[in-house]
Amino acid sequence: MSLTATALAAKRHERTMSSRSRRITKLRRLKNDQREGRNRASWLADLGKTHQDAAQAMEDRHRQALESRRTKAAMSRHTPKGIIGRIQSFFRLTP
Repeated sequence: MSLTATALAAKRHERTMSSRSRRITKLRRLKNDQREGRNRASWLADLGKTHQDAAQAMEDRHRQALESRRTKAAMSRHTPKGIIGRIQSFFRLTP
């Protein structure tokens, strides 16, 4: 059962085409994996930045609340209406 030259050429051509197809598929898969890796990395970077921004915003709100509390405590209250309250507030203001 020896093969003719045409049959040998056909088998060789089939082998070549299948190996070429495997190589192209492998390269395509590698390229997709690299793209997916880049997407994952950018997603993680965006997630980290979002987390950082949220933490900064929370810290700013906390600082603002503390400052508001200090400002409210530092603001002078209205003077009491009674004579005793006015005397007390006078002595409270003098150092």
